[in-house]
Amino acid sequence: DMILARLTRPENLKGLLSSERFDASGLEHLLPRLSLEAYDPLLEALSSSPSRIVRRRLLDLLGRTPVDISPLIIARLTDERWYVQRNMLTLLARSRSMPQSFSVMPWTHHADPRVRSEAIRLQLLLPHERDVAVDAALSDADPRIVHLGLTAMGDTASPRLLDRVIDLALTSDLGEDTRLLAVNSLTRARRADVLDALLQLSGGGRSIFGRIR
Repeated sequence: DMILARLTRPENLKGLLSSERFDASGLEHLLPRLSLEAYDPLLEALSSSPSRIVRRRLLDLLGRTPVDISPLIIARLTDERWYVQRNMLTLLARSRSMPQSFSVMPWTHHADPRVRSEAIRLQLLLPHERDVAVDAALSDADPRIVHLGLTAMGDTASPRLLDRVIDLALTSDLGEDTRLLAVNSLTRARRADVLDALLQLSGGGRSIFGRIR
């Protein structure tokens, strides 16, 4: 007990994390014994360690911790560094433990698409923000985030999003996989403009006899 108490002190954890060859397996066994405050050095190392290996291992370990560290994670979302915000959002998504009052919306409009992507992934997990997440994804300038929104929406586009989905289906530079998702989302809609869009996509020009293919 004395050894464990010494190992789990925040100052000793800092020393453990200062080496690129730190014992990740040993740290995993210590996680359930850590106080909430003792997780702060781990989050600091995740934010500031110059070693990508250390950061990657910590992201994996902290994403599986049985302790609710969401208050510490949310506090670090104010960090100006984009990769810190992205990693904190990733941890929140993996933990699925957030206060009811917490909203991801400010990060769905971040300047960096990598932060926006993680924010929308997290928002899609929240029942009270899922529809807002789909809206944000379909309106994003990054094709990868648009693809994320179409995947989440499935094969049934809500009536208020049909105009946007039609535009996406007809956008030639969006990528075939993403356009296919948009087309699939239109299949259950019964509107004249949807039919016009599908006919436009189905047209193969005219035959030598002038018939529409």
